[in-house]
Amino acid sequence: MTKLHSASPRVAIACGGTGGHFFPGVAVGEALKEMGANVMLLISSKKIDRLAAQALDGYEIQEIPAVAFSPRSPLGFLYGFRRALKSTSDAYKERPPNAVLAMGGFTSAAPIVLGKRHGVATFLHESNAIPGRANRLLAPVVDEIFIGLE
Repeated sequence: MTKLHSASPRVAIACGGTGGHFFPGVAVGEALKEMGANVMLLISSKKIDRLAAQALDGYEIQEIPAVAFSPRSPLGFLYGFRRALKSTSDAYKERPPNAVLAMGGFTSAAPIVLGKRHGVATFLHESNAIPGRANRLLAPVVDEIFIGLE
């Protein structure tokens, strides 16, 4: 793999919530690290995400307290989103990313919204034939969408 030409770009990858978001995010992170990037993984505070992240080397891991949307508890989602914005904002202030990639799911919203607010490149990854709710909502605001299927 080719090394990136600029001074070690920093990429934030929002990839928590389920294995279908987490492990593809780690795979992209590995490729970016091989190219010389510094990678921060933004994961949910679910136990499974924390356990999976413990096995990784060479990543900064940031838990964000996002929660999935539920029609039975829309206020819970909004409260979680507010907390996720604060947590992600703190992480970005400490070490601002040059790009943000969201792999879909409820951990995607705050990192993408703040990435746009800070003027960095924002990307979504969608590997399903039918995009998930988070990616459908975020698609209009990101710079580029990577898809696995037409």
